[in-house]
Amino acid sequence: MDEALRPAACGIAAKLRAAGRSVELLLEGKKMKAVFKAAERCNAQRLLLVGGEEWARGAVAVKDLTSRQQSEVPVEQLV
Repeated sequence: MDEALRPAACGIAAKLRAAGRSVELLLEGKKMKAVFKAAERCNAQRLLLVGGEEWARGAVAVKDLTSRQQSEVPVEQLV
């Protein structure tokens, strides 16, 4: 994860937790394969990716780990 986006990721995690969601946050610079494995180990349903391009548009990428479909979701709709 880009170090400049860490505060954004922490803010999103806090917002989701405040809404009652269970959130695991990975801030280390791991490869995507490791991120997906970590998500599978904790039985996550979705994976949120905070990337520079999406964040510049006010959105994040949301990957459904069951269907493997990915979509872009505006940050204000994340609850």
